Amino acid sequence: KGVTSMNIGDVADFDSTVSSLGEGKWVSEPLGVLDIDSVTGVVVAKRTGHARIKFMAGEESAFVRQVLVGKSEGMALDRELVLSSGEGEKMVGVVLGSGDSNLLAEKNVG
Repeated sequence: KGVTSMNIGDVADFDSTVSSLGEGKWVSEPLGVLDIDSVTGVVVAKRTGHARIKFMAGEESAFVRQVLVGKSEGMALDRELVLSSGEGEKMVGVVLGSGDSNLLAEKNVG
């Protein structure tokens, strides 16, 4: 069935669903809900709303998927799954909302 719902900030790769269809390009409409790479089919959810993802083979839609983007009510990080080449504590910068600061503290991330 594949991805039909996402939260803001989620990333999905739709390319694997059409790899056998050959040359084409990815598009998303309306603009602004999803940011899609026209070559790779990698999508980032940017704002809430409904969007339609299409793989265009020439002028024909070879693949169409409806996606609903919502807001996440929270976030959880599993300390055991942070990948690193070093040992010990890791700091993972998280930006909530827009801008370059961690909204829970005055410390800038990045």
